[in-house]
Amino acid sequence: MAQIFLLALAAATFPVLLAAVLVVLTLPEPEGQLAALLAGGMTVSLISGTAILVVLDAAGVLQSSGGSTNPAVDIVLGAIAVLAGLVMLAGLDRRLAARRPAPAERGPSWTERTLGRGSRKLAFLAGVVLCLPNIYYLAALKDMSIGDYSTTTLVLLLLAFNLIMFISAELPLAGFALAGDRTRPVVARLGNSIRAHQRQVIIAMALVFGTYLLIKGLAGS
Repeated sequence: MAQIFLLALAAATFPVLLAAVLVVLTLPEPEGQLAALLAGGMTVSLISGTAILVVLDAAGVLQSSGGSTNPAVDIVLGAIAVLAGLVMLAGLDRRLAARRPAPAERGPSWTERTLGRGSRKLAFLAGVVLCLPNIYYLAALKDMSIGDYSTTTLVLLLLAFNLIMFISAELPLAGFALAGDRTRPVVARLGNSIRAHQRQVIIAMALVFGTYLLIKGLAGS
């Protein structure tokens, strides 16, 4: 069970989710949009996670012909994570980005345009679009599916995973609710710190957890 919570911490650093939260935190009054983004993301994440667990349980696709756990899922997800981490570590993604038009010519991204409008409805929509299950979530869902858990335990695990995964949005919201305007400078400093180290954290998580999944999958093959 411990690996599920570790994967939740890794999922909290997933680039798309972090980028969306950071965009919202740059807005003058981000509370409403941040809450809407969290609501949209949590809604689609819980619904899709539940659906995946139901499908996996019904199809039995995670079991090999001998009745043991099929390691292919861990191997594939681990390889994707390690490859993504190595690409970023080598700077290949930056080289590709450098060949594209300059940011001023490209204009803001869809995330920046959508969240920058200050609309809670659009923020909710962005949460729905951007927070579909990532590789860490899929790996955790696989572990939940093959674990001999009761339905109640599965529900609690799913909720706990999502609460951890969305912590980058939950902590600022909690601060706004408890401390109001005093939270704003703290959140601004936190956002700047995350931006400064975002790339290194993403690379580290991809390599560490990708390697873990690869070893786990290969050991089970």
